Amino acid sequence: MCPPFPEETLALAPAVDAVARREYEYTLRELASVLENNPDRSGGIFSGIEGLSFRKDSQIIHNPDRPFISNLDELPWVSRVYAKHLNISDYFQSQCSFPHGNVDH
Repeated sequence: MCPPFPEETLALAPAVDAVARREYEYTLRELASVLENNPDRSGGIFSGIEGLSFRKDSQIIHNPDRPFISNLDELPWVSRVYAKHLNISDYFQSQCSFPHGNVDH
């Protein structure tokens, strides 16, 4: 989920290092790659990722927005991902005939 207010999210949640904005599918993929290749998070690794807001020292930095995806067919088909990683029976409760999840506040 993409928070509507990245600045407020980062200011209110010190445990959150970065927030992906708007067209976040490719932003998250790039962020995962950068983190995998730089586990110590050194050298301003977040600065080149479009669509990312992040905390650097005491400042909140907003990189330029990532352009809208012009060809949505480029995105992987999610049902394959769900079929591989999601057991839908984990989301059914005995009294429901539909998937159900809880959101804790």
